[in-house]
Amino acid sequence: MNTFTSYIIKYWQPLSGLIVGILLIVLFCLLYTRWRKAPVRWIAKHIFGNQFMSEKSADGLYNVLISLIPVVGGLWIILALLYLKIL
Repeated sequence: MNTFTSYIIKYWQPLSGLIVGILLIVLFCLLYTRWRKAPVRWIAKHIFGNQFMSEKSADGLYNVLISLIPVVGGLWIILALLYLKIL
């Protein structure tokens, strides 16, 4: 037990980066599948002004913005694993 706690104390920064990266990937999955309709409607109404084809434009903008989340999460995971010398 002593070596486990000393490992966590020594490598708390990359371990927290690994956890945050995993949480970002989970957040992306939730945003992309379950919580999609309300933000797309909000973007269509407030940014595109409910014009013709604003729903499709809002969906495209939402996809672009949401696609940045797994990129950041994946980078955090890769950097944490490289620092921990797992990869």
